[in-house]
Amino acid sequence: MNVAEHTEAINLKDVEIVHGHVPRAAESAEFTRGVKQIKADGHGKCFVCNATSDLQSHHFLAEWSEADLVDFNLLKWLAEIFDIYGYGAKMKDTPITSVDDIRNQMVLCQPHHTGVNETAGDPTGIHNLVFPFWIAQVNCKKGECPVPQAGETIEQAEKRIGP
Repeated sequence: MNVAEHTEAINLKDVEIVHGHVPRAAESAEFTRGVKQIKADGHGKCFVCNATSDLQSHHFLAEWSEADLVDFNLLKWLAEIFDIYGYGAKMKDTPITSVDDIRNQMVLCQPHHTGVNETAGDPTGIHNLVFPFWIAQVNCKKGECPVPQAGETIEQAEKRIGP
């Protein structure tokens, strides 16, 4: 017996202890070089929807605010596993010494980075969803994504994905 289609409203309490850190006044030179290199290598588009405007570079595997807590050997290991642009393999012999390393960057449009679906009040950004549902915006069949997209209500998304 199959489970019937249904909507789940999950109210998570996301508890994180954000380590004390200095305010980020500007991007580091390393981060800026990485952003330029990613674009020069043909990856200047949102990882989720391929948008080419309103782009931001997301600290993918380790947040900037947690830089003092990161084990850079473990970050390097993760960057080689989750090697979305190929830099983990290309730079395998180069240590990671900063969360601003190119291997820790992912290009996202604003809605898929920090934005929310203003019409439905539902999140679409990597900072707003648990990873399995955020990544569903990438791995689902065209038109079948279970996350309401920008300007789409929950009811419209339910109709779009069907029974």
